[in-house]
This record gives sequence, structure tokens and C-alpha cells, in this order.
Amino acid sequence: MIPEFHRELCTDCGGCVGVCPVDAVELWRGDVDITEACIECDLCVKACPTGALTSQTWPPTEDED
Repeated sequence: MIPEFHRELCTDCGGCVGVCPVDAVELWRGDVDITEACIECDLCVKACPTGALTSQTWPPTEDED
């Protein structure tokens, strides 16, 4: 599932953009857009230090640790 963006948590650090292997993450004036090129690898979600990007698979639940 394509990650969800939570603007109120974003600090515009750009970490999500830099880790995307298919350049599917775009940061523009405080908004993150994840394009259809997304391969759902969750690297952007894992790279976000504030939790502004979330997905159904990250962070793992206690059962998955």
C-alpha cells in the first residue's frame, strides 16, 4: 500500500526523497507526493524521523518483531 503523508509531522528534511530507489517521492513546499512509480518498499517510511509517512506494514507490530 502506498504510504500516507501526515503534513503536520513533516519537517521538510527530504530524507524520504533521498532513499526512494525509483524516485517516486517528491517534496514540494512542505507537501510530499508519492507517485504511481512507488513500489511500496517502505524505505521512505523507515527514513522519516518524525513519522510523517506511515504505511500498513511499517512500523511492524509486536507480533512481527
